[in-house]
Amino acid sequence: MEVAQKKLKIPMRFEQVDGSLLGGTPVESITLPIKLEMGQHWEEIRFIVIPNMREEIILGLSWFDKWKPHIWWEDGFRKVRLAMGPLPDKGMNNIITEK
Repeated sequence: MEVAQKKLKIPMRFEQVDGSLLGGTPVESITLPIKLEMGQHWEEIRFIVIPNMREEIILGLSWFDKWKPHIWWEDGFRKVRLAMGPLPDKGMNNIITEK
């Protein structure tokens, strides 16, 4: 994924449960704010850029704690219900389906 990035003043380390570094090296960059859209949910967000990863995006625990999405793992589909963005909302009436 090609997005504008900003170099961190101090590299960050993300250790996995086995003690190895996530991505193999310390993180040196974050993205500039970008718009994340899923259905009618949207928000401005920055991502930490971790080198050597297969996944393009990983949403962390702080994101899940903030938005509290409802996720169903049925029939090979991921169904996610999120509040309409950009602010957390109690009116969670939008279901997004991905293959």
